[in-house]
Amino acid sequence: FGIIHSPWALLAPIFAVLEGIMFASIGIFFASIVPSIYSFNYYFTLFIGPMTFFSGAFFPVSSFPEAVQAISNVVPLTPAVSLIRGAVSGDFSGVNVVISLLAVIGVSAAFYIATLFSMKRRVME
Repeated sequence: FGIIHSPWALLAPIFAVLEGIMFASIGIFFASIVPSIYSFNYYFTLFIGPMTFFSGAFFPVSSFPEAVQAISNVVPLTPAVSLIRGAVSGDFSGVNVVISLLAVIGVSAAFYIATLFSMKRRVME
């Protein structure tokens, strides 16, 4: 279809899998701490929605005010969006691939470890 012209686009599915693992680890962590199924609305409203907005998925982060850009730099989805956008467009300028990969893997590992402790505590109750 002529949409993708970069050979780097072959990395996009790999980056998407890593992003999926990151979302899964975050989601399972929240599942381990919510008291009931009805509390998942808070997860989507207070975490997923703002994270998606501030990550640069819809609007370039550079178009945000300085304070919002600072928030965007700590949102876990921002490096994942940068990786996939860079792979599909073939333009990794302004994206440190190694740091973005380490950020996605680090967030995944941190939430996975937090989930292990939280689930262990919850099962013991």
